[in-house]
Amino acid sequence: MLSTIAGLLSKHGLIAWFSKLSSESLVGVPWMLTLITLLIIHLYSHYLLASITGHVMAMYPAFIDVEGAPGVPPVLAALSLGFFSNFFSCLTHYGNGAGPIYFGTGYMSQATWWRVGLTMSVVYLVCFLGAGLSWWKVIGLW
Repeated sequence: MLSTIAGLLSKHGLIAWFSKLSSESLVGVPWMLTLITLLIIHLYSHYLLASITGHVMAMYPAFIDVEGAPGVPPVLAALSLGFFSNFFSCLTHYGNGAGPIYFGTGYMSQATWWRVGLTMSVVYLVCFLGAGLSWWKVIGLW
């Protein structure tokens, strides 16, 4: 089913449209700023999608294409998007397999989940974009 959703998004042109819009919006922008912008968009667009697998299948290829245009190092682009895909789990009560179970038992309200998820996503952004990218530069990944 998840691959069907990704396929339908592609079939109806949403992914191509989004890729073109993103590419045109980022023309002339330095590659590091392009990478950071697309990582943030990739992370927070998960609020609109109910599945990590469907999100990655639909958006990952488009984002790789867009990041390649301004010269983002391919390994950096691929790994960054992969790691950011793991951050989806905290954002919403429907964003991962365990989320609906916790939410359904009343363990946490939707408002609390989204507030905590947003807070954690900011922590992840600061850690990854600060220490993570710096470390990858030190070890020669890019």
